[in-house]
Amino acid sequence: MFKLNKQVPIENLISKQISFWETSHKTTTAKKSGLFPNITISREPGSRGGYLSQQLAKRLNWKIFGREIVEYIAHNTHIHKDIIKLFDERSRNDIENLISTLINSQQMSNEMYLKQLAKTIITLGRHSNAIILGRGANFILPDSMAFKIRVVEDFDQRLHNILNNENMLKIDAKKLKQEQEEQASFIVHNFKSRIDDATHYDLIINLSKSDLQTAEDIIIAGLCRKYNLSEEDLAEGVNIPIRYE
Repeated sequence: MFKLNKQVPIENLISKQISFWETSHKTTTAKKSGLFPNITISREPGSRGGYLSQQLAKRLNWKIFGREIVEYIAHNTHIHKDIIKLFDERSRNDIENLISTLINSQQMSNEMYLKQLAKTIITLGRHSNAIILGRGANFILPDSMAFKIRVVEDFDQRLHNILNNENMLKIDAKKLKQEQEEQASFIVHNFKSRIDDATHYDLIINLSKSDLQTAEDIIIAGLCRKYNLSEEDLAEGVNIPIRYE
């Protein structure tokens, strides 16, 4: 993920990255071929999909985009990120009519959030070499622009992951089920699809049946096969640093 500079607000990072992409003239083998290789990862709450994405990013030298998408939308709509988080991977059926918070004379609606979400994800996809976590990215990007992965894991194992990972918010089984239901509801509400429908993905990874290294190798092999590129081709020319003013 981005290496944070304490003097640069996080909401500026994705914007700076996109600006730098737009002014960079370096052309990779993928771009010469008219391809847009990206990875989207849909994860069950509490699964080790986050660990897997970090391994893939390190191996390919790609960027991971997750919460930065929320920050970017907040920055570009001038609406506080805490308001946007109400919409992020949540169904709005139950509380949409209750939200009336105005910031800078703007009201955040579900329609506004989805429009900004799609715009941001498509922009990332067009520049390639992005690993996008959740947020319905696999439904937003066309199949030609992403290798789409779903990461699943046994419920008890996910609870174990949460309890043993200091970076995860500690929640109980009831809360984990609630998060899973909210995630699924977000997809049904906004994309009229089931999040667990395997036909929406190129690959389903069950980390209860596979270790992280094996999963990583399978994904890389599938990514190379889908775009007919070598791992070296996929990784070339994407070590683009974020420039700070």
